[in-house]
Amino acid sequence: MNKRVFWKRGLLLLISLLVVLAMTATPAFATLVIPVTGVTVSPHTLNLNVGATSTLTATVAPSNASQAVTWSSSSTSVATVNSSGVVTAVAAGQAYITATTADTNANGTPGTDYCDVTVTAATTSGTTPPANGPWVTGVTISPRILNLTVGATSTLTATVAPSNANQAVTWNSDNTGVATVDSNGVVTAVAPGYAHITATTVGTWSSGNPSADSVTVDVTAATTSGTTPSSGSTPPPATNTAPAAPKTYTVGNTYNVGNGPEAIAIDSSGDVWVANQYDGVTELSNSGATIGTYKGFADPDGIAIDASGNVWVANGGDQSNNEVASVTELSNSGAKLGNYKVSDAAGIAIDASGNAWVAGGPGVTELSSSGAKLGTYDIGSESYGVEPQGVAIDSSGDVWVTNYGGDYVTELSSAGAKLGTYKVGDEPYAIAFDPSGNAWVTNWNDNSVTELSSSGAKLGTYSGVNSAHGIAIDSSGDVLVTDSTSNTGTVYELSNAGANLGTYNDGGTYPNGVAIDASGDVWVTNWDSNTVTELKVAKTIQVYVNGTLVPMDVAPKIVDGRILVQMRPIFEALGATLQWNAADQTITATEGNTTIKLQIGSTTAYKNGAPVTLAAPPIIVNGHTLVPTRFVSEAFGYNVTYDAANMRVDITSGS
Repeated sequence: MNKRVFWKRGLLLLISLLVVLAMTATPAFATLVIPVTGVTVSPHTLNLNVGATSTLTATVAPSNASQAVTWSSSSTSVATVNSSGVVTAVAAGQAYITATTADTNANGTPGTDYCDVTVTAATTSGTTPPANGPWVTGVTISPRILNLTVGATSTLTATVAPSNANQAVTWNSDNTGVATVDSNGVVTAVAPGYAHITATTVGTWSSGNPSADSVTVDVTAATTSGTTPSSGSTPPPATNTAPAAPKTYTVGNTYNVGNGPEAIAIDSSGDVWVANQYDGVTELSNSGATIGTYKGFADPDGIAIDASGNVWVANGGDQSNNEVASVTELSNSGAKLGNYKVSDAAGIAIDASGNAWVAGGPGVTELSSSGAKLGTYDIGSESYGVEPQGVAIDSSGDVWVTNYGGDYVTELSSAGAKLGTYKVGDEPYAIAFDPSGNAWVTNWNDNSVTELSSSGAKLGTYSGVNSAHGIAIDSSGDVLVTDSTSNTGTVYELSNAGANLGTYNDGGTYPNGVAIDASGDVWVTNWDSNTVTELKVAKTIQVYVNGTLVPMDVAPKIVDGRILVQMRPIFEALGATLQWNAADQTITATEGNTTIKLQIGSTTAYKNGAPVTLAAPPIIVNGHTLVPTRFVSEAFGYNVTYDAANMRVDITSGS
């Protein structure tokens, strides 16, 4: 074979090989995957009657990416969805229908979006919303507090929002022995004490839940001379529903901390821990002295303290400074025990097992007490405006998370399962539980606070709380809320019925976090003025019998240098039986072989028939009889001491 033929054949073989390679490579180019940048579900909200269907659409971006998605429902008992996006309403409730892209973004994460589906029971009119108006969004009773004497009546009004919604309500009293209410809102005072009157809407929210609001009725005895007549030989029965008297606060000292103080927590020894957004964590003693300032944090936003006294700090991270979101654990002496990576860390709470729950990213992350990640649980889709912020844990261990980017609160079980999603106000920020187990949520953009029952039913939304931000609830159920845009450090105090009990200005700027110490004093962080202010609660005298606190509906009084206390609780604590004679307003109490007799307004008392002169006579305050502490205690053989500095009376058994 000559060289010319050899080269021709070689060239033909090379050309054939290139053609084959090109043909086999073509399918690879034909199936090139375009990274997904997002997906949008339409519509974003859907209201259906049971049995109805509707089709959702999912549009994947960019348009030349694969449009394939999978559909899922957060609650198939409420609504199901098939592979074509057809939603079927099963039962009344709320569910989230999620579309997840088949392909992913450049980081390997699929895109998700969802539709908020509300299912209601089918009505006879077959309309959604109801035929007699739009969905109910709230109800407000006026007036907020009602003071009546026995036998008097007054009419409450309930205004349902919006104004063109069904205005019908039902009325209820939680203590008909004190006050009743009829179907028209007419309240009748029955006996001295306290009652809560509640109006519940006949119409519902789109979720199917009615709205409710409550007010407090204070009933006192009707007299012409300012005394308390009563029929029968015994005093009027005590009521267990009387709320504690509204507290009053005075502005105490203000302490300098770091730059941008936000969250605040108080440990079991009374030390105050402050997360400063730009300047680490500051620890103050209960007297305000700086114990330590600890650095090395990345935009600390939340703070919580576990049962061991360790301090957990949620760091939101500042991407402009290449800071990574995380949770830092400190010992109670400020030593750093660990740093655990968590996406977009914000609010933080510690459960009874010592696990930390951190709001951030798409939902909430659970960390073990050693910082190991136990799980991350979704509360919704980022593209729908989810921004988990506040987190709190109820007495059963369920975790409640606010969505600052939306208008709802999500409840998760201790295992992370979604138990419910409840609509509140716009931009809900912080959340806390009262002693009854109700959840209170600050709505920053709505200038309001919403109260939810333990099952998520809306009990009321209370307005007039400007830029509602931080929240704390004391042992009596009073609610303290900060106004985060106030230039004078405004803090609101609400009753457990939502009534405004007082407004206090701590002198700082932009108050954020709030916490209550063991003595009842309120500590507030002022973000713009870099300070913490202590609001001192006005102390009342506490009475202890053999070391046990005696609860009283009316605070003890000092009259002519003598301490007078509520009659019924003190006699019951001393083991004495009690009789009341309305005709001459005398009190007779017997314990063992000792009988004492006192009369309202008289400085002469009797012990086993022998007269005794009192420095101060028994009196009546708000329908309650108060008697001299030392006389009644010593008459029955008890010893009495008074600690004026701590405003504490100790009554102990005699020898």
